Amino acid sequence: VVQSVPERIWKFLTAEKGLGSVTAASIMGNIAQESMYNTNAVSSDGHESIGICQWTDSRKDNLINFAQSIGKSHLDIEAQLQFLWKEIEAGGYIAPMHTASSSKSTPEAQIAAEVEAFCFGFERPQREYANLPNRIKYAMEAYQKQGKGILAAGTYVPSNNPAHGALGHD
Repeated sequence: VVQSVPERIWKFLTAEKGLGSVTAASIMGNIAQESMYNTNAVSSDGHESIGICQWTDSRKDNLINFAQSIGKSHLDIEAQLQFLWKEIEAGGYIAPMHTASSSKSTPEAQIAAEVEAFCFGFERPQREYANLPNRIKYAMEAYQKQGKGILAAGTYVPSNNPAHGALGHD
């Protein structure tokens, strides 16, 4: 069975890496904002950020080198997921997400807190371009649908308007 990119990300984060649905959805909300789940996404902001997480500069180089080291293209979803997890583990990004959401009483509030923690911890956009409401909306969709029937991969259209996000898209 061929899985969509969002389904594959959900399965990777939950079934394979053991993350809970709130945390997995929060990461997915960030990925959707960055790339609309398009493994081939390239930003139009001059940085030529790539992939589902819009890796830039040395992180972009590290993704390309990592993919080559495991015999895959940097455009491959499995290479990007393995690299994402390598960065998550090395950077300790999950604990701050859980700390941010620990005092929240509803899944919606937990997701909002975790989306923000991952956004500014892992993705690190300029605050004025982060578009947290979109990230939270996408995370809620991932949470509700558990990775299934989410926005189709390949619909990413980079914006040429510099006012639309530090990574070249809304």
